[in-house]
Amino acid sequence: MIKKLFTAFAVIALAIGATSCGDDPEQYQTFGNQVIAHQNVNGEMVAQKGRVSVKIYSPNTHADITVPMLVNGAWKDVLFTDLSYSINAKEGYVLQSSSATAKDASGNSLGFNVQNLNAKVQITDPTSGEHENILVSCTVDNRIYFASLASIVHHKTSTVTSSPMGAYTCQDAVYTFKIDSDKNTATIVINGIKFVEQAPVLSEITIPGVAIKATGDGYLVEADEVIPTSAGVPMESRKITNLALNLRIAQGSFDGMFNCMGMTCNCEGNIAFRGSDEK
Repeated sequence: MIKKLFTAFAVIALAIGATSCGDDPEQYQTFGNQVIAHQNVNGEMVAQKGRVSVKIYSPNTHADITVPMLVNGAWKDVLFTDLSYSINAKEGYVLQSSSATAKDASGNSLGFNVQNLNAKVQITDPTSGEHENILVSCTVDNRIYFASLASIVHHKTSTVTSSPMGAYTCQDAVYTFKIDSDKNTATIVINGIKFVEQAPVLSEITIPGVAIKATGDGYLVEADEVIPTSAGVPMESRKITNLALNLRIAQGSFDGMFNCMGMTCNCEGNIAFRGSDEK
């Protein structure tokens, strides 16, 4: 399966977006999506909606990325060019640079560099070129910057439920965090979970309106008490308490815990390519 994925990545990278610059044989593939960008300004994480655009070149294996960033107090589209990239069956395209020069759309320097620039374009289907997640992180003058989609999906998760009846581990649930940066809240949707072995699988649980706080590399998601819903119907008997989850955007992972019906649930997961058979 993984060998087939790498072959498909190689084919799609060559097949899309041919340039016509004289004798230059380079081909490229582009990805893009709306994101929420966060930048540390004087100790406060400032958020802004914008668009990330990634251009993957082949066969010279370099990439360009455009991200929304604060420049002299205003949000601008900032271009970084000639980044190295690799193809990872778990994460998709991984772009990296220890130091990258910020440029405007014309390629002119904006007068500053960023450090430890990392970006991931996580692929849904390499044969179609579609993607499901874009993550970006770096530091600007030793201050954190990160950007991600407003809907962050963790496909590979593990939820360990402890109760008087013992412990049970569910490894098949999908956690989705829908971030509302205007209200500083997240709606958590959990699909395909069960809390005890004898119980049926719950197709969907929604935990709405949970407060979030931007941290150095993602979000803290916390609530003392919240009533979940299923198919829009409140489930008061399954009240969620002591919810505390940590989303680490740069690492593409989350972990945390919550209580429900006298049970303690510890959960963790990774944002990963949906179709990979890599464990």
